[in-house]
Amino acid sequence: IVGLLYLPILLFVFALAMQAGSLAGVGFAGRFVQGYRKAGPAAHLAALGLAISAMVHLSLAPTHFAEDRVLGVLFAMNGIAMTATVIGIYVTSFWRLPALALVTATLLAYAFYILIGREAVDVVGIFTKAVELSAAVLIVFGDRSDQILGRLTPAHITEASV
Repeated sequence: IVGLLYLPILLFVFALAMQAGSLAGVGFAGRFVQGYRKAGPAAHLAALGLAISAMVHLSLAPTHFAEDRVLGVLFAMNGIAMTATVIGIYVTSFWRLPALALVTATLLAYAFYILIGREAVDVVGIFTKAVELSAAVLIVFGDRSDQILGRLTPAHITEASV
C-alpha cells in the first residue's frame, strides 16, 4: 500500500511528459492531452480508480511472486493492463467496454481466489475492490455521472445559491 504514496508523483510526472510531448508535436502525447481535456469528470474519476488499482497490484506483485509465482505474474499483468486502460481512456473513444471487462475480471478473480482459499480477505483487498467497483459504476453510468458531477462544480453551486 506504500506504493500509493508514489501515485500522485507518477501521475504528475506522466502528465508533464504528455504535455511536453504534445507541445513538441508527438502524436500520441497530443492525442492523450486532447483526450484528457475532453474527458468528463466520471472518466477522470474512473481513470483515477483504475490507476489506484494498478499501483496496488504492481506494488504487491513482488511479494505475491515470492509466495506464488503464478499469482505474482497475475498481479503484475493486472497492474500493467490497468495502466494501459487508464491511458486508453484518454486516447480512444472505445474504452468503456475493455475497462469494464478488466475490472469485472479483476473483481471475479479476487472472489474466486477467496472462495478457493488461496487468498485471504484483508483491508488492502477490500479497499482495492471498493475502488474498482466504484470505477465500474463510473464506467457504466459515466454519461449520467458527468451530468450529475457537472452540476456540482463550484460555479454551479454558487449560481444555485444566488
